[in-house]
Amino acid sequence: VARVDCEAQAWHVDGAHLDLTAHAPCHCLNVFVPLVDVSAAAGTELRPGSHFLTRDLKRQLLLAKARKTLRPPVLPSLRLGDSLLFDYRTLHRGTRNTTGADRPVFVLTLARPFFRDILNFPPRSLFDRLDPADSSPLEPATDLASERPRS
Repeated sequence: VARVDCEAQAWHVDGAHLDLTAHAPCHCLNVFVPLVDVSAAAGTELRPGSHFLTRDLKRQLLLAKARKTLRPPVLPSLRLGDSLLFDYRTLHRGTRNTTGADRPVFVLTLARPFFRDILNFPPRSLFDRLDPADSSPLEPATDLASERPRS
């Protein structure tokens, strides 16, 4: 959820290349499904073709600029229930939310059978009990951005 008036995220990828010496086919795919209409002024911004650059970003970005092959970012308009699919290695960011309302999105990450993303999806759940003998009910999840319980 992009909260009202949240700042833009830094450009990032959700995961690395499996081979740092050669470009390989997509092994992991992001699917973003907005739960509200998202205008081109506020949503997820992507850098098309950047999944080819992120293997060695600094060098490849410099080469793409020099060769004038660096594509400009895109900020698609999406309607409630549309799907935005992109390679996990693509540079992207959530933009600043100036819409006056929260901007929720349902995110799916699909991976080839051999791949496990332990960075973004560690084996331990936030809901796992630290002490197996503890039988107290689970506390509500905490919104890490604001440190207040979610309802």
